[in-house]
Amino acid sequence: MKRFLLFITLVFLFASCGKDKTTVESEFRVELTYVGASRARITVAAMNMKAYYSYIQLSPQEEYYSSSAKEAIKAEVAFLEDAITYFENSNFTDAFCYRGSRQFTFSGIGDDTDYRFILFQIHPKTHELIGEPIEVFYHTRPIPRRDLTFEVEIEESALRITPSDNSFTYFWDYELSETIADDYYFPQSFLYSLAGMYYEYGFLDSELSRGNVFWDFNLDKKMATDKEYTLVIAGCEEAEFTTHPMQLRFVWHGPNDVEVVEGLRECSINY
Repeated sequence: MKRFLLFITLVFLFASCGKDKTTVESEFRVELTYVGASRARITVAAMNMKAYYSYIQLSPQEEYYSSSAKEAIKAEVAFLEDAITYFENSNFTDAFCYRGSRQFTFSGIGDDTDYRFILFQIHPKTHELIGEPIEVFYHTRPIPRRDLTFEVEIEESALRITPSDNSFTYFWDYELSETIADDYYFPQSFLYSLAGMYYEYGFLDSELSRGNVFWDFNLDKKMATDKEYTLVIAGCEEAEFTTHPMQLRFVWHGPNDVEVVEGLRECSINY
């Protein structure tokens, strides 16, 4: 009898070990952990660490926002299957799928807007849907639009910022123009990423300015001689821009020698 029970146990264990966990329908716990005006965070807890999954996020302006989840997923998978042909040395699951628990942070999304997040498990080889999709609907907060403008002056090594209204807070910083182009693509993306990082670590409030600002570039020991910098500034409240970001470009030639090469203007896509 003991040998028979041992045999049954071994058969069960071998059967379990032989099961491909990547294709077993799995449980996911999806939670909207933060929603602001232009940022949202969704946490995914995967009960099966081997399961592959992906997601879609849609706004009302997009084609499949009002479609069924399965129809939207079918269209998305077809799009990704076509897109993977343009990737070198990569496969579908490496490029477009996730495994294990994850936290997805969306930034730069529209304020006062509805969003639909769809998470779905996918077969790693056939790309077929496994199980039922999970959906989360949320609405972002509106961003207050402030009537706030700035005057920025640089004389010798002195920077002066004068806002049109001292009651509103704003955020500003500068970086090498080539670093902004290489790492952030656009000046507004640089400022937004920086504000987002400060916000995540809980000290953005201490970095915001109100009223007139004076800054001496000589105090910045990391300034590179004869290199161009871009200064970016925008009204900011709770990590959200309340005005359109503005930019000014200058060259640091050395102590007490700063050349403004482009005056203050609105940031645009064409950097």
